[in-house]
Amino acid sequence: MRYLLFLLFSFPIFAQETKVFSNLEEVLIYAKEHNFIFKNAEKQLELAKITRKASIGNVFNPRFPVSAQLMDNIEQQVIFLPAEINGGPSGSVIPITTGQQYISNLSIQPQFEIVNFSALGQVKSAKINEAMVLVQNKIDEQDCYNQLNSVYFNILHFQSQKKVLEENVALVKKLFFVVNNRLKEGLIGKQELNQTEANLIAIENKLSELEINLENQNLILSSLLDNTIKVTLLEHLLDYEKVNSFETESGNELNTEYADLQYRLSKQEHKMSKLANLPVVSFVSAFNWQNASNIYFFDTNSQWINFNYIGLRLNWDFPTTVAKISDAANKRVKAEIARNKAEMIEIDNELKNKQLYLDLRKAITNTKNLKKIYLLKKDTYERLKNQYNEKILPIDKLIESQNEMIVSNLELIGAIATVGHQKNKIAINNKFTKEKIFINEDN
Repeated sequence: MRYLLFLLFSFPIFAQETKVFSNLEEVLIYAKEHNFIFKNAEKQLELAKITRKASIGNVFNPRFPVSAQLMDNIEQQVIFLPAEINGGPSGSVIPITTGQQYISNLSIQPQFEIVNFSALGQVKSAKINEAMVLVQNKIDEQDCYNQLNSVYFNILHFQSQKKVLEENVALVKKLFFVVNNRLKEGLIGKQELNQTEANLIAIENKLSELEINLENQNLILSSLLDNTIKVTLLEHLLDYEKVNSFETESGNELNTEYADLQYRLSKQEHKMSKLANLPVVSFVSAFNWQNASNIYFFDTNSQWINFNYIGLRLNWDFPTTVAKISDAANKRVKAEIARNKAEMIEIDNELKNKQLYLDLRKAITNTKNLKKIYLLKKDTYERLKNQYNEKILPIDKLIESQNEMIVSNLELIGAIATVGHQKNKIAINNKFTKEKIFINEDN
């Protein structure tokens, strides 16, 4: 038994490392180094580059088929010739075995394309595809950052709300103590104590729900990073209450650029469907060596026979194939649809960029107004609390005022969290401004 306990406690106990972040930017930097999305993005780009390089090779499509063959003709073909040619009787035949028993062949056939317009079109398609992967990776990166931004401010939001509720739980506990003493003195009825206790239970219940939500958001943030760390955030949400400035509008065009690349790819595919009807000119050649013998393979007395050729070959599928004609028509329509979609996304993207700043302005204005309301509610509560202490106010009025103050304070915290979220959403949006991907249109 002692040996078993020794084994159990001999193994090291692994705990999650605690990672401390001072601001959102530190979280984003850590995520880019550890989140699987960015690791997969590198692989996707690597695949796109391989596809582009392969398309360049397919323009010439060099091929070097090599074949070697050793054949033992166990039973060789027999033909019958008229016996008359050798002075034999008329109408008779002579059986003759043809060929040789041991045949060895080696063939090398180098060939490559000289003119292949369709393959040239594939090069440009591959370049557009690589550009699309680059832009999509940036869109995924921005989406990841926005998700982190939301979770980050959810945590700051819940942490601040938790502090408010904890402060109010302490206030209600003090009030409960006062009410309980008055009940013992016979100054009030039991119903006032019940009201106070019920209010305490309700606030504590809100606090418990909030703690669970906070824990859940911490788990989400940890999973968005690398799921091996325990996150601690040092930034204070109330610092964003001071935000007053509106940053200059920018033009994040990732979605517009991606839609434009989709249109260009569709247009290129339509062009390629037409290029597929053009002839392909290839260089062809063959170098062959044959050795034959009736004794054994590669007999010293056998002879080598060589036969070689070089030349050009033209392949042309005359453009009357129904499948090719319908394919070109379909891709033409798809290109037109992609163009219309790109135009709509450009308008929508411009509106979204402007909406970001309008949302921030709205959040700042809302915060200022909710701060005024909260201060008024707090002042009212303080005055009613004094009246209650002077025994000229019933407990239900004080509880109602306190709950209104709590709700107002929580709303203010929510508005401040919105300001911080929107401000950083704009900052993230500006990280991806005007990063155009250049594609050579001459190919």
